[in-house]
Amino acid sequence: MKKLSRLTAVTLLLMLVLSVPSYGWSDTGHMAVAFVAYQKLTPQVRARADVVNVRDNGATKRLHAFWDGLLGTSKDPAVAVTVGQGLPTAPAAAANNLNASDWVDESFADAKSTVYKQPPIGVGPGPFTITTSYRNAAKGLAKKRGALAGVRLANILNAELK
Repeated sequence: MKKLSRLTAVTLLLMLVLSVPSYGWSDTGHMAVAFVAYQKLTPQVRARADVVNVRDNGATKRLHAFWDGLLGTSKDPAVAVTVGQGLPTAPAAAANNLNASDWVDESFADAKSTVYKQPPIGVGPGPFTITTSYRNAAKGLAKKRGALAGVRLANILNAELK
């Protein structure tokens, strides 16, 4: 059983890492994170989240699309490398925590304590205007969580592919 779950974990991780193209979170990685978050939403919040529109730098888009683009939208691997090199150093203690359930809780707590203290998102579908402070907090959080995700992925691969 342990060998099967280990094989499954390694297979999923390799799918994330080797997906072509691969940029920062990659489509697969982002969808996996979004799936976890979406499953934790109440039906009422889920209905709201599916239709929230925001205005960011003059463009109207879904709130989800805003978050998708925080680390960039380029499909150029060289850009992904540059973005990755600019991410902060992940704290070692947090990077060594390989419990995915804890990661979800951390992300939720981080979002509540930074980005969603006073969000510019109201009731209804919007569009709501993204403020500079919200954009900056969201981008900082995306960088922090992205850096941590990268180190955790490396730790898992190092442990599982010895």
